[in-house]
Amino acid sequence: MINTTVKNTTEPKILWNFSNRNLTEEELCVLEKGMSYNRSCTINRPKVIPNVEYLFHQASKIPKESIDFKKCDEDPDDIANKEIRVLEQKQLSLAADLKNATEKFFQHVQMSIKLRKNKNLNGNNDDKILLNLSKDPSILITKPDKGRGVVILDRNDYIEKLENILSDNKKFKLLNEDPTISRENALTTVLRQMKNEEYLTQQEYRYIKPVDSVPARLYGLPKVHKNNVPLRSMVSCIKSYNYKLGKFLANIIKPIRDSPYSLKNINDFLKFIQQNSHLSKNNKMISFDLQSLFTNIPVRETIEIICNKLYCTDSKLRPFIPEDYFRKLLEFATTGTHFLFNNKYYEQCGGVSIVTPLAAIFAEIFMAHFEEKYLPILLNNNDSKLLAWSRYIDDAFTIYTNDTDEDEILQLLNTFHPCIKFMLEPETNSSIPFLEVLVIRHNNGFDTTVYRKKTTTKLMLKW
Repeated sequence: MINTTVKNTTEPKILWNFSNRNLTEEELCVLEKGMSYNRSCTINRPKVIPNVEYLFHQASKIPKESIDFKKCDEDPDDIANKEIRVLEQKQLSLAADLKNATEKFFQHVQMSIKLRKNKNLNGNNDDKILLNLSKDPSILITKPDKGRGVVILDRNDYIEKLENILSDNKKFKLLNEDPTISRENALTTVLRQMKNEEYLTQQEYRYIKPVDSVPARLYGLPKVHKNNVPLRSMVSCIKSYNYKLGKFLANIIKPIRDSPYSLKNINDFLKFIQQNSHLSKNNKMISFDLQSLFTNIPVRETIEIICNKLYCTDSKLRPFIPEDYFRKLLEFATTGTHFLFNNKYYEQCGGVSIVTPLAAIFAEIFMAHFEEKYLPILLNNNDSKLLAWSRYIDDAFTIYTNDTDEDEILQLLNTFHPCIKFMLEPETNSSIPFLEVLVIRHNNGFDTTVYRKKTTTKLMLKW
């Protein structure tokens, strides 16, 4: 039996212990500081300085050019001499101020680290406690699916739940061996051919070409507020053979993902609410949630949509790469995804993993096409009486007339495409949450306020 009884929890809940291990008070104290708790550390100057340089370029409005000297054939000194730019007086003053502020930041951090070491906080017990927990093979410590916090699971339960997900033969296929080397070689062959035909520059080829690739890794994030604590499966593709290819292609196809119904952030949603304030009277709000959008995206259909948009006759975004090659690269980056879990190799048969470079863009492009094709049916349907529609990735906010039958609308939406299924949430007491906003409907407009989900822990960074 899978243990779903929560022990050793605090209010507000920061720590969820679903394991059979009883935590001591000292262990509780350390774990409640969160996964980002920073113990004794050193400052990493090489990581801080590029961020300051980025801030300078943003503030001074100087175009930022990144040069990887390792990938260039010229001598680094020659390249640097070519890139020298004369700054204006205001830009020089800003650069000096940022340099001084950065040095003060480094000094302040170093002083804080020394003070911490001198005080010898908790006698370095925190490190010992965490080391002891990490050596327990029966438990797994991770973060929740949503919100911040710490979750402890029995390792066997964790493995069992993920293997139950992988047992779905329609979505995953068990492989007899690791295909990393063969797929790396196949991709390299295509890339080399494209370079030889001058469809890729030497720099692009070196960036995309996979070297020392490893299989992607499957892991699960527990949904702590649901019965039986199910896991959301995630695949980390960093260092996989097609990861950099995905990042390269993402930059090319980003411009075609825009949709008049798509929201980029909360600010876009608040503007949408303001623009439609006249629709508050005698109407109602309904939100729709797309079920498992990323794993249900029809990949090959989306590739077809992308190629049709990029390579149509009047396209201004046509890549230099020929369509056949581009289509092949998209297939390499999406359909050839394999991963490792519990010493077994699997292949994902449909959709895209949520954390891959192309996942969000593929979802946006497909949903933009979906809306372009099917929303006119709803907007022109006298029975549906749809007045407004906006969407943030897989969540849609809509306004309908008061006499609309919600179930009929849901049924109609779910007939449009076999891979796309919606769930609806009607307004309650003239209000409905969407993203991190609670929308309250009045006869003379909408009010909005901050909405906190049940998964919110209010955990702040401790260091």
